[in-house]
Amino acid sequence: MPAEPPGWPGPDLPDPGAFLAARRRIEAFFAAGEAAGLRRLGRRLLAAFEAVDRPIQALTAEVCPYCGSVCCNRRHGIPERDDLVAFAAMGLTPPGYRLEGDPRDPCDFLGPRGCRLPRAARPFRCTWYFCDPLRLHVEIAPPAEYRLHVRRLESLAAARRELLAAFEAAWKASDPSP
Repeated sequence: MPAEPPGWPGPDLPDPGAFLAARRRIEAFFAAGEAAGLRRLGRRLLAAFEAVDRPIQALTAEVCPYCGSVCCNRRHGIPERDDLVAFAAMGLTPPGYRLEGDPRDPCDFLGPRGCRLPRAARPFRCTWYFCDPLRLHVEIAPPAEYRLHVRRLESLAAARRELLAAFEAAWKASDPSP
C-alpha cells in the first residue's frame, strides 16, 4: 500500500472515493483475521491515548475557550491512512466524515465544549498539535507535571510508531503481488 492513497489529504480534503476505498481495504485486512498481533498493539495504543486524554482535556479547557482563532477546522479533522489503521487496530469504527465543502470551516466534530469524539477516535494530529498558547501553558507548568506530560506523549507516539511498523510488515507479507 502506498504511503498515502492517491487523492489523500494535502491542503484540501481527500477525494471521497480514494478515502472510502482506503478505509475499506484497511478494514478488510483487519477483518481477514491476520491482525491478532496488531490488535494487541492497538490495545496498547488505546491505553496510551487514555493516559494523555485527561491532562490534555484539562489544558484545552483552560486555554481554548479564550482563543480568538479556532484551529480545529475540517481539513485537520479528516483522518490520514495511518489514523484509519490505528482505528482498526484499536477496534474503533470511525465516524462518517463529510469530505465535501470548505476545508477551512470548523471541524464537523467541534462542539461548544471542544471535540465530541473520544480522543482515540480523532485523527492523531488532533492530539499531537499544540498551538502556541497551549504549548506555553504546558511549558509553564511545574517541572514534574511538564515531564510527565512529555513522557505520556512520547509513550503515545512510540506506541503508534510500533503499531504502524507492524502493520506495514504484515501488509507487505499478505500482499500476493511480487
